[in-house]
Amino acid sequence: MDRTEKIAGLGDVIDRYKVLLIDAYGVIHDGRNVFAPVNDALRRARAVGRTVVVVTNSPQRTAGVVLRLSNVGVAEGAYDHIACSGELTWRDLERRNDGSPDLPRVHFILQGTGVRWLSDVRNAMVDDMAQSDIIIAAGMPHGTEAEALASPMLAALAEARSRDVPMLVADSDETYPEDGRVRLGPGWIARHYERLGG
Repeated sequence: MDRTEKIAGLGDVIDRYKVLLIDAYGVIHDGRNVFAPVNDALRRARAVGRTVVVVTNSPQRTAGVVLRLSNVGVAEGAYDHIACSGELTWRDLERRNDGSPDLPRVHFILQGTGVRWLSDVRNAMVDDMAQSDIIIAAGMPHGTEAEALASPMLAALAEARSRDVPMLVADSDETYPEDGRVRLGPGWIARHYERLGG
């Protein structure tokens, strides 16, 4: 049975749901600007008692996502909550820290300036993956698969796998659009590590 239903807008189905889980990138905004009808549609949904949760695999913590949404023009009153993978990653790291006399050393795989929450991390951060107790893939420094496969990162991942180092992945996208191109995301690293047995 075909469950696909073509609708003109959220108003066509709003009476069926109490909670709306709304993706951010590509649904609420295009990376630069909020889509024109979004703020009005989400405010109207909240006005009739619906809970609006923005769900995103952004590697940022909640405050970083709030800032990002604001910067692209999403109205403050357009949503109730945010669930994001960067926040979950940070919380997972904090859970691993609880009760540990020696906090695990963390190696971050980042792109560019990285994630805003680096200053929130209590753990020692090491540049050399071989000295890490946990790897956090929060970015992808290589734009293409060819670059990644030719990089020393692969040997470092194999060495980490031989020591059973766990990896937390703050953004599961294997690829994503950037300035009209498709580039690799941290999810590519996660899949590679998984293939190694990590």
